[in-house]
Amino acid sequence: MKYIFPVALSLFIISCYQNKTSSNCDSLNFLQDTIFINKIPIGDSIVVKFKFFNECDAPIKIVNVGSSCGCTVGDYSKESINKGDSGLVRVTYKNGNDTGRIIRTLVVESDGQRKLTPLYILTHE
Repeated sequence: MKYIFPVALSLFIISCYQNKTSSNCDSLNFLQDTIFINKIPIGDSIVVKFKFFNECDAPIKIVNVGSSCGCTVGDYSKESINKGDSGLVRVTYKNGNDTGRIIRTLVVESDGQRKLTPLYILTHE
């Protein structure tokens, strides 16, 4: 039950920004949108990387990576990515006091998307 609010908040954020940008490209093409991690001790951090490709007709640039909490911070390729090229979204998760299952949602926004791209970090059951 404690995961309902973060997931609902993430879906709300995504729905608010669906039509914010205008382009002929729907979304970035990530190799994977979910990364499973092992449980990490309280106070430790982990870095995961999401690789994406630009399949749009024009160069795109990531303008924002939002997260479902302050313990998850996204860093991303700052330069424009040409058609066919790839980029990275690098995410650092710091475990403040989570002892159970971790579900973290990130939302990637680029200047060439009509839809935001959700990414997920989950712990194995």
